[in-house]
Amino acid sequence: MAFILEKITEDIKQSIVSDAASDANLQSLMQYAAKENHLTKSRAIDYETGCYLMMCPTIVRDDRCDIGYLFYCIGTWYEFYLNTPFSVDARFRKEVNLTGEDFEALTRRIKNAFSVHGYFGLEDDREQAVVLNFQEENN
Repeated sequence: MAFILEKITEDIKQSIVSDAASDANLQSLMQYAAKENHLTKSRAIDYETGCYLMMCPTIVRDDRCDIGYLFYCIGTWYEFYLNTPFSVDARFRKEVNLTGEDFEALTRRIKNAFSVHGYFGLEDDREQAVVLNFQEENN
């Protein structure tokens, strides 16, 4: 796996919306976010596998201080969040129906992507190595 950080262009926006077609709620969020320019500016992608990580678009600000991320891999979207900015403790928003080696493989891919993406998907954001700690209760 070789993740790289890339800017999200108009073509990539349309690709992300297309990838979200398997989830009606997510697709409508992505369509609106792409149209209104609320998508993040970059993503970490592995072109060999097609997996990528990006910040979750926030359309309406709420009282939460957590930071959400979306990870797309092999046709499935995974949403996870960090409790506070610059936290390393990650939790999935929905139950992930993977166990054992499959869960470990997923979190390993996400960690690899996050090491390239950093907290905010900025070039200078990656100077400090971050190792996420996925909470066991979510698998």
